[in-house]
Amino acid sequence: MLTVIKQHEDENVIVYDYYIEGRQDVYEDTGHIVIESMGGSATWRAVNDDTEKYLKQAITALIMKRNENGGVYPDNLKVV
Repeated sequence: MLTVIKQHEDENVIVYDYYIEGRQDVYEDTGHIVIESMGGSATWRAVNDDTEKYLKQAITALIMKRNENGGVYPDNLKVV
């Protein structure tokens, strides 16, 4: 399972970390997503995600949830 958690939000930026639930419910840090406000750019960094498979899942899930919520990004999200 992939977990996306909002770490910071202000008027200019939203910062998310995404994790893969490892064995025995221990999280392994896999990456960070930074989204600039007002339709600006997005940046990301995959830490332990060489193929960026989980990064793509996290970004897709965030955008889908945002569209479902009328343009509001969620505080956290679980992707199965």
